Formats: sequence, C-alpha cells, structure tokens
Amino acid sequence: MPDKTELIILVENLPTTFLEQGFTELKLVSQGKKGILDPEILDDAFRFVVPIQIKSYQRLGGPFVYRYGDQRSFVYLQWWGRNESNQWITFRRIKLYFDQIEGWPIERTVRISGTDRKGHPACSTAIVL
Repeated sequence: MPDKTELIILVENLPTTFLEQGFTELKLVSQGKKGILDPEILDDAFRFVVPIQIKSYQRLGGPFVYRYGDQRSFVYLQWWGRNESNQWITFRRIKLYFDQIEGWPIERTVRISGTDRKGHPACSTAIVL
C-alpha cells in the first residue's frame, strides 16, 4: 500500500492580467488527470495542497502527479483567464518537477513564482523561490 502525503505549493508574485494576450481575471489551478484542484487564496499567494502517493523511492502517484518521458514526476499548474468575449480560456501551464524541491520528500512545501522573468504569467518549468 503506498504512503500518502501532500505537497504544499505556494505560488507568489501573482499576475492578475495578461493584456498582451487579452486576458483578465487570471486564476491558477492544479490540472489533474480527471479534474482540477483549486487553490486556497491567501493575501499574497495561492496555496495548493496536492495529494501525493509515494509508491517507492522517487516513484510518485496520485490524481495530480504526472511523469515526463525521462521518468521525472511533476505537477501541472494551469492558467485561466477571461478573454474579450468574457469566456474562460486556458492559456499556459507551469510544470513543477519534484526534483526541483530541495529536500523532497522530507521537505513538502515549495514556493514558486507566478510570473516569468518578463513579468508575464509563468509557464514552462517552475521558478523556485
């Protein structure tokens, strides 16, 4: 039976718009295999509590854990925003690899940036703070 734990992801430096692409009212969710996980909204961050199953050393599972082609496990965070037609559209994803989390699996909290180096909504590999 796998051990169960959770990963806490704090996303800081949150943008509220992405006007270059025409998006307002930005929100971020954890994209799961069969659904989404909404964050707890704090004053200066989003807090995700992601359920994790530890199947064996470095073999992780759960509804929000994916594996890359090189077998590294990660969590997707997906951006949504309202377009000019007031529709919710998904437009970018952040990929947080477990090997980016210093001290994992002992350390189970990580802080990442919600913006990239240009000040836009972060995407691609997470920027760990």
